[in-house]
Amino acid sequence: MLSDFWNEHFRHDHWKSKLLLKLRSLTGHEEDETDSEDEDEDFKPPEEPYRPPAYPYRRLVDDDIRLLRITSGSGPVECTLHQLPLGTVRHFHPLSYVWGDVEDRRSIILEGRPFTVTKNLYEALYQFRQRPRGIYPEDYFWIDAICINQEDTAEKSLQIPRMADIYLHPNGFCTIWLGPLPETPAKSFPERLRKAISPQAQIPSARAIKITFKKAESMWSDWEPVDEDDNTLPDAGLGDSFGDVVRVMRFILVNPWFSRVWTIQESCLRYPKLFIGHLGVDLDKFASLFQTVSMQLKYNYTFAGSARLVAFQQIDELQSSLQRNDENDSNKLNSAELLGELFRISCRTYSTDPRDQVYGLLGLFNHLTTEKLPAYLAPNYDLCYEQIFWDYASFVLQFSGDLGILEFRSSELQNTPSWVSDFRNLSTWLKPQRRQLAKISPDNRVLYLEGYRIGTFCSSIVHFPLAYFDQTMNALPAGLPNRLRELEELILKPSAALRQTTVEEVFYGIIKKVVLYFFDDDREWFEEIFNRLLTSKGRLKTWYARRRATGTTRLIERLIAGQLAFSFMLLSDGTVLELMRTDASTQPGDLVYLFKGAQTPSLVRPSGTGYTFISQCSLRGGPLEQQFDDEFWAGRDTETIGLV
Repeated sequence: MLSDFWNEHFRHDHWKSKLLLKLRSLTGHEEDETDSEDEDEDFKPPEEPYRPPAYPYRRLVDDDIRLLRITSGSGPVECTLHQLPLGTVRHFHPLSYVWGDVEDRRSIILEGRPFTVTKNLYEALYQFRQRPRGIYPEDYFWIDAICINQEDTAEKSLQIPRMADIYLHPNGFCTIWLGPLPETPAKSFPERLRKAISPQAQIPSARAIKITFKKAESMWSDWEPVDEDDNTLPDAGLGDSFGDVVRVMRFILVNPWFSRVWTIQESCLRYPKLFIGHLGVDLDKFASLFQTVSMQLKYNYTFAGSARLVAFQQIDELQSSLQRNDENDSNKLNSAELLGELFRISCRTYSTDPRDQVYGLLGLFNHLTTEKLPAYLAPNYDLCYEQIFWDYASFVLQFSGDLGILEFRSSELQNTPSWVSDFRNLSTWLKPQRRQLAKISPDNRVLYLEGYRIGTFCSSIVHFPLAYFDQTMNALPAGLPNRLRELEELILKPSAALRQTTVEEVFYGIIKKVVLYFFDDDREWFEEIFNRLLTSKGRLKTWYARRRATGTTRLIERLIAGQLAFSFMLLSDGTVLELMRTDASTQPGDLVYLFKGAQTPSLVRPSGTGYTFISQCSLRGGPLEQQFDDEFWAGRDTETIGLV
């Protein structure tokens, strides 16, 4: 009947969708954001040569890889696995996803045999079996958890360096899976009533995601985020959906995918497609929308995943720079310098296996340069991660002199010298102005650096992890008022006395970065809120304070809380330093040095004939607030010390 007419005259999915939208608009029906596109029942995949099952696993030889195909249908998820040379693959989707809880597993059928995968991967296989837009029945997937024998460490060591070749293959179309669409909980009667009378009420998350993806795909074609005077005003172009788009961006950017180390090389150079449930968007278009909206709402850059979008842009710029540089260019990066750049750009990342904090960037390294790393740095999962971190830190320091890598230290790293980086604590550090080659003892245990002693310990307060604001913003972070009073007594007042200035001036030095970035140096508002918080008696705000608070006030409260959660140290000359390591502790006798080639001071502790490295520090005000350039070093007495 009607279905026969449909399949006879509108076999192509695109035209089915167009007609469906037209019919819905004519009948007044709203488009359902949870239905995927219809499949073409008449589709017949091209004939292929017979390939024997690749599971149970056979040894990979030469250029071989394994590729997965998801069988259409209902019931248990069934897949086939084939083994073939990478050079013969015509079209496939390398899947970029997060494993999730390795203990929470689901069962699929792989070549007729039970095979367990994590819950997140199972949900991806289940969704792609339903063929969302851009996924077809004959498509192959490359998925590390299935296509690499995870029980074979020798195979893992050989296949991991190839991952960039797989994800950046000309016939590979990287597909990002962030998870299923969020379910919309049942609303109470007051919530339904509020939505009925308020046009500003939030729409369901799935619909908001669909709107956001459509806005990203249609920017500059259906709508423009700038006005006639080239002012960036995305809220005008997005209209009533502006708030929902911002909400969706935050929802997406807190997804664990944006903090995993492997996803950097999987998706940074080939503009992959991002999926939430059956809804998809090109990652570069989503990033462009985010960047445009964030020009108006700079606070978006505090979202956890925003650093990853910035990293993608920096890696793209790094690749362009490497391609422009001549082989004889004096500024050309050597292999250690390039590794240092990748560690700097990748920011704070996570991985299930600590060794992957380093190995997860090697495929990208090999893609960007023809230089080879020493053989002892090749992936080797038989080594403990402490030894791997030691080897890589020594290599980068010796051959690049990039002292920013010292920032990665943590107390959890045992049985290594104090200067060895804990690559599980990667974060962004300043790009070095000019590298000074570091010297390391023949036994690889002592790091010798030339530096200038700039101060001694006076007092300090330790890192204090403040609780987040509640969603209603009716309560302050627990412990914030007490934290402010402690900061005032131990840091602000003593520093003001030593420097012969005011407490407000010292406080401004601590928060100056966020004031300049978010509020164009409008410091009075910060100081007013700071003084009010100092006198706060408890955690719950008064009724009057809740009524008086504005969005900007809440933002400033958040920023102050975030800035004052760090460990701070006061030097004997009134200089205030922030310790970059949250787990670092100070004690009398500690010294602060500035090493040549570094842009930030370092806290060290005398230990026998050498010194133990404690933490790098960020200047937050005082006599040392200046550029550490050639003028600074002129005429200063330096000394060489050994970090053990």
